[in-house]
Amino acid sequence: RTWLAKSLELDPNLAATHLNLGKLYEKNNSPEVAKRYYLSAFDLGKGTSVGDSAAEGYNKIIARTPSSQPIISPPISQQTKSQQMQANVLAPTLTPLQETR
Repeated sequence: RTWLAKSLELDPNLAATHLNLGKLYEKNNSPEVAKRYYLSAFDLGKGTSVGDSAAEGYNKIIARTPSSQPIISPPISQQTKSQQMQANVLAPTLTPLQETR
């Protein structure tokens, strides 16, 4: 986690760091924190494999913990506005999370 926090400090817009933090928190049974990192990775990595992986991680958590949150449907960039609305797509805009110690 220390290296990921340093990476986030050096470049808060690096989608891969957010994705890896999401995976780390998911593995450590912190799904709410993991979802936030997956969402920011998705937002920062739209249209890339990182964004797609973030969507998969987020959707996996949502599937295990049913809620009112919509499922992310990647890749956003290849969908029309109408398709996005029909699929109930979430396209979040989050700021980088602050690492707690």
